[in-house]
Amino acid sequence: MIARNVGCSIAHLTERPVGRLKSLRFSSFVLVSFVFVTACGVFKASPAPDAGFLKSPQKLTSSDRLPFHAVWISEQYKARHQRYENLHIRKVDTSYLMRTGDWQHIRIKSTVQIKRDVRRLAKRMKRVLEETFRESDKCPFRLIDKPRPHTLVLELAIVELVPTDIVRNAAGNVAGFIVPGGSLASLGAGGSIAIEGRFVDADTKEVLLMFKDRESDHITPIDLAGLTPYRHAEHHIQAWAEQLVELLAEAPEYAVEEDSPFRLLPW
Repeated sequence: MIARNVGCSIAHLTERPVGRLKSLRFSSFVLVSFVFVTACGVFKASPAPDAGFLKSPQKLTSSDRLPFHAVWISEQYKARHQRYENLHIRKVDTSYLMRTGDWQHIRIKSTVQIKRDVRRLAKRMKRVLEETFRESDKCPFRLIDKPRPHTLVLELAIVELVPTDIVRNAAGNVAGFIVPGGSLASLGAGGSIAIEGRFVDADTKEVLLMFKDRESDHITPIDLAGLTPYRHAEHHIQAWAEQLVELLAEAPEYAVEEDSPFRLLPW
């Protein structure tokens, strides 16, 4: 009986530090997550310089209602947006890629490799846009292959593509598994993608709406998605597609929600 009591006491004593360690790790994770959440605005990607795809970028201004860095909506679109019945999506332009010089610090991939990768992503973007518009219950437009009367034409360009530095990101993940918050070591390893876009009247060729946006890797305590160089771009392409559906489905004064830069799930 004495031996059993002694054994239980020893076991109880050895369990305590482990329990405290687990509690400390969990508390640290919650604290880091809270810091990330409150810092979301700080870590949002900065606006990309004008790449030249939009011919009158000086018209664009920031908007609290729309999830883009800058946007311009013409009075003509506000007055007659309900007359449009069809939507045509052109091939995504990649010829303006990285003309701004913002990308010159990149040493992860060569310029040739990135231009090859962006052509693949451009095809994916057009496909995702078409699928999202076609499958949405909100979309008031019929998606068509060729412009016809009462058609809006969506023209898009990917103007920047920065791959994730998967080596640095992996190192941050390892640190994050060992020490809560250690994944902060991978900050600065994330990639980014920027677009410029416009909606055009198919009949008059009049530009009715313009927008531009830049998004970067999500902030997450453990980033498994960031172990691939363009997972961030694929996510933002899907988010942009859903935002554009909502933008066209509602009146021009409607507010469209911004995609959060923070993600608790690691994928």
